[in-house]
Amino acid sequence: MRFPQYAKTTHDEVLHAIQENNATYDEFVKHVRGFAEEFTGDVDCAVAYGWKLRCVRLEGLRTSKFVNDSTWTKPDRGGVTRPKKSNPLYERFSCLRHVAPTIPGRNDGRNQDNLIMGSGYWGVGALFILNGVAYSGFGFMPTSEVKDATEFGWQEIMPSEYEDAVEAYKEQAA
Repeated sequence: MRFPQYAKTTHDEVLHAIQENNATYDEFVKHVRGFAEEFTGDVDCAVAYGWKLRCVRLEGLRTSKFVNDSTWTKPDRGGVTRPKKSNPLYERFSCLRHVAPTIPGRNDGRNQDNLIMGSGYWGVGALFILNGVAYSGFGFMPTSEVKDATEFGWQEIMPSEYEDAVEAYKEQAA
């Protein structure tokens, strides 16, 4: 079965995985902001790269504070610098990453993450919980075959139902 472009489920394992992902991502953001504040005094200078539903890592700090420090890289075109391997902070910096748990029934089995292939596209899509229901949506038509989507209660829904859920989620979050 191909995973649907828009789907929902109420399966407990899926809900738990999404909640775990949100909690570990929030913890990652907290650590990254703390690292940035500790070394620059600015919590907003941290630059992270990746997908919340796959892997996000600290890419560097957007600051000019370390321009003359030989243990930090020269700022790139975006003004981002990072500790060199010779810098004692390098190991701590390199450990600042978030790896998402696999969402049950939404994995094609080729790897242990949430990457879904599509016709000319690939990505992790969007995933959220609203009133005890997990919603999944992709901006492309997935082509990945998944074996256990129905086992975890994933069922295809109309785009309008998904969009209504997105709007309700945004209102609830505001």
